[in-house]
Amino acid sequence: MKKFWYVFVLIFAVIMTACENSPAHHYDDDDDDKPSGGGGKDTTASGISELTPEGDKTLLWPAMDTTNNLYGYINEKGEFAIPGEYASAYGFSCGLAYVLLDNGSWAFINTDNLKRLRGDAPLWVEKPYFIYNRLRYMGSNGHYGIMENQTFSSVITPDEAYEQVGNPTADGLIMYRKYIAGTDVRYGYKDLDGNEALPIRYTSASDFVGGMALVGIQDSLGGDDLFAVIDTKGNYVIEPSQVHIMYVPVEKNVFLLWDPTQSTVSMVTKEGTVLADGIIETRSTFQYGLMLIKKADSQWYFIDREGHVVLGPYADAHAFFDGLAWTRVSETAPWKALDKEGQTAVALFDTIDAATGTHYYVEPETDFHNGLVLVKNVQPMFTQYWYLNREGEIVYYWELDKSK
Repeated sequence: MKKFWYVFVLIFAVIMTACENSPAHHYDDDDDDKPSGGGGKDTTASGISELTPEGDKTLLWPAMDTTNNLYGYINEKGEFAIPGEYASAYGFSCGLAYVLLDNGSWAFINTDNLKRLRGDAPLWVEKPYFIYNRLRYMGSNGHYGIMENQTFSSVITPDEAYEQVGNPTADGLIMYRKYIAGTDVRYGYKDLDGNEALPIRYTSASDFVGGMALVGIQDSLGGDDLFAVIDTKGNYVIEPSQVHIMYVPVEKNVFLLWDPTQSTVSMVTKEGTVLADGIIETRSTFQYGLMLIKKADSQWYFIDREGHVVLGPYADAHAFFDGLAWTRVSETAPWKALDKEGQTAVALFDTIDAATGTHYYVEPETDFHNGLVLVKNVQPMFTQYWYLNREGEIVYYWELDKSK
């Protein structure tokens, strides 16, 4: 069977995150055969892991309480609404946050700091954020399941038959892969309650984006897989086509066209109109009407839905969150948070060691979320973490001593 999960790592590393019906996006390497961490496996030095999903509007942010060097949650004024009592903490999603308790176990808390058990007690959570009130987790058998956020019960259990489970999507569907002996056909889709929506009929499949998903179809003549794009009813949006030519959905009727005979990817319409070409990587869909792409010149650009370059080039850049995107024009230039018009909202700066002349750069630790952003200032003997508001003012900060 020809898998195409690696294609998403190269050109479409995107997942959709949301609380209730407020979709947002968070770029990430979503290669399920190579988990990226979370739940204690990918905790940063700050003790704060990953980015809070933009769809959540809880005005609380994880931060170190310097009175005891444990993590709690501050409000927009930099005051602790939940005192420090956790060894590590994640941001809120759908009103819940994932924290590390003093006994070494993980739990979710709500805004009143009421600890809630994890239902079926997953071994660890790869990305501990609820997406449309559903959470993908890994069970003790190494397989994935999906739990809901009220009782923490599983709508899809991590049964050994389920080799893989995708992310809940705005379209209300979850991709799954189930082992069936003697056949490559093992992919289907369930709804958010775990009911079968599209039965197993595909040799490969992706999460839904904009009402569409890329799937593999078994050639009736016994040859290699064909690839097609389907809608949420299983109807073909793009009919099965020759092997390895793939239309990766970006949004409604817009695709990344991947052909292994070419060194780059094109963004095209269903009708075949080329909107942009020369793409080698993407980090977002059209957030705030702009999509972040990397071109063959190894520079990053923001393009609009017509494929026109609106912002760029940049040596590095983040997708837009909370109306702002981090960018820098070179590997040694300071980071700047820009609005859609390219105007600087917040500019970070570098510091210079007077004795050695060494530059130390202030870098974004997260993207903006509900008006605040976490940045870090890395020095030889310490690292400072600052929460800044949209005016660039420090709302709260703490310092980690590297000598201890």
